Amino acid sequence: MSQASTDSSLRSAVKFDLDEKDKSDILVYRYRQGGIQTSSQEKLCKELDKEPGLRCSKISIPRGNSRVEVHHGDLFPESQRDLVRDKPNFKSSVASIMLPFTVRIRRMLFNQHKDLYIVSPDTSPNSSPATSKHPTPSQTWQDQHNGEHDGTMQTEPDPA
Repeated sequence: MSQASTDSSLRSAVKFDLDEKDKSDILVYRYRQGGIQTSSQEKLCKELDKEPGLRCSKISIPRGNSRVEVHHGDLFPESQRDLVRDKPNFKSSVASIMLPFTVRIRRMLFNQHKDLYIVSPDTSPNSSPATSKHPTPSQTWQDQHNGEHDGTMQTEPDPA
């Protein structure tokens, strides 16, 4: 393994508090892609190194629960949660995940799968429409109707 690859892996592992050598099973939820998967912290570190636009956080799975609620604040790593804690949508639910039966049994009987690792797109905690590079509907309308300041649509004269 090259030094650059090792450094990259360490950055991801340190940044998201992951163990790059742990091959034991973990549960991974990919935000807005649906469902949960079984993976390892080692594989997750490699994936995060390949995709720098992703971030990873984790929440604990209460023993005996069949569902896990993911809130907006849970999408941020623990080190960044204080930056978004005062936002109005911090506690809003973004997903309710049904745990598979085998996961629930392993959690109750063998105390496995204590945490749910959440992989989501990395956005700034302070992102807003004003700083977004994606066009909004009103911005698109303005671009299409450039020069019309009174809000009314002007039609082209009939060539007839």
